[in-house]
Amino acid sequence: MAELPQDFEKSFLDLMDEYKSDQSSKLKRNIDILSFSIIAANFIGLKFADIKFLGADLKNVCQPHLEILVVFILLFWLSLLTGYIYKDEKHNKERKFLLEKSIKVVSEYREIQKKALEDKKNNEQMKTLIHGRFNDVDNQYQIYCNQLERTKEARVSQKILKYVEYIMPYILSVIAIVIIIIGE
Repeated sequence: MAELPQDFEKSFLDLMDEYKSDQSSKLKRNIDILSFSIIAANFIGLKFADIKFLGADLKNVCQPHLEILVVFILLFWLSLLTGYIYKDEKHNKERKFLLEKSIKVVSEYREIQKKALEDKKNNEQMKTLIHGRFNDVDNQYQIYCNQLERTKEARVSQKILKYVEYIMPYILSVIAIVIIIIGE
């Protein structure tokens, strides 16, 4: 008989918390920190020459070269982040596929049992046997449907947060690069 995996409810909840590689999380953090620092420094009127980096005084550093280096670092990190986001999305797509495969098996088996119950050719003894199986499969399917309904709002919130989380490094980076290019 088709059944959902024992840990189905936990697996379903795990899918709501999408897989994010450590690399993508660290890159997002680094991009956000660097970009925000550039934006904040510009906002309060600091120039690169006024900032100390790892204890080093940047007054004697060629400012155009430093600016090119910072823009290059941001662009490099953004390209890496794009690659990691793509990889993470593929990983999540596979996880979702495996879970949906389990649901599909139960759903299809449920439909077969439902049709067998409605088939007028089956005698009462056969219908009793089929009815018992149908109830088991239907209970499994209802676990999924109930969990889907209970988590509807959380899934919507998760999607919104995901897009904000992924788009923010790009927005901050573009602003920081524009500030660097336009200059003080």
